[in-house]
Amino acid sequence: MLSYDNRATLTVSEAYQQRLGNCLTLSLLTQAIADAWKLDVRLQQPDFPELWEHRDDIYLVSQHVNVKIDIPRAYGIGEAATDNAHTIDFSGNPSLRYLPQKSLSTERVVAMFYNNRAAQAIANKDFDSAYWLSKAALTADPGFISGYATLGVIYARSGQLTQANQAYRTGLAHQADHPLLLANLAILLERQGDSEALAEIQPRLKKVIETNPFHYHQQGEQAFKAGEYRTALRYYERGLKLSPYIHDLYFGLAKSYYALGHTQKAKKYLEVAMELGSSYAIQQKYRRKLQQLDSYTQTTAALTQ
Repeated sequence: MLSYDNRATLTVSEAYQQRLGNCLTLSLLTQAIADAWKLDVRLQQPDFPELWEHRDDIYLVSQHVNVKIDIPRAYGIGEAATDNAHTIDFSGNPSLRYLPQKSLSTERVVAMFYNNRAAQAIANKDFDSAYWLSKAALTADPGFISGYATLGVIYARSGQLTQANQAYRTGLAHQADHPLLLANLAILLERQGDSEALAEIQPRLKKVIETNPFHYHQQGEQAFKAGEYRTALRYYERGLKLSPYIHDLYFGLAKSYYALGHTQKAKKYLEVAMELGSSYAIQQKYRRKLQQLDSYTQTTAALTQ
């Protein structure tokens, strides 16, 4: 039995031993097994929006990966009379298998692996390891734009703001409208108090900010803290129209409906948030909240009967 954890970027041997991994790790494990059987196999990326995640004062994104295996007719697998191409996707969302797919080069896969490991090191506040992992990602594939965003975050978190600025701008030289780079650069410039540079990137930032679901998440959080629960609902719903897979937004709906006294709706959206949780720890957090909500509902029902 394999367990899916969005934050678990492991080597193939680690994944095999622990029976755990994210989409990239489990796809690499599948690729290794297919290689052993001498099957044609390749990693690919569905045409699907990047997964945005907000951690502390920065934005991170992860890109989804699955694996395609060509199984010869002689193996007797599948219904077709000819060779079969099977896409295996570990996300739990079967619709992703049927989207247009883009094959990934070995260089891009290596870059994504090191970039994910760098993000894990950032979360652990191990910035030295994060730096070298990020550099390894960009060495493998200098065109991997998200790698410059990760490097900028490492510099920013370690207090090297000038280097962070340079990393973000190097990435933007490759792709001027990259939303993640623009969003994190804006945060950095505001932190530096550089209003002139911030005003300079505002036109580009304004164009992409409406495509950033976490812009609406932030707006929703501010409205919720102000006690404006119906306004918060509208912001969370706008974010979900852009990215209907973000657990934070469903949790926002759940807590807003709970604050408004709609317990059943709160439970409904908590269940969705738990299902979409990007790690076991996050899913457990929502599971505990669901148990608390169920206990409260049962107690209230008993008192009113």
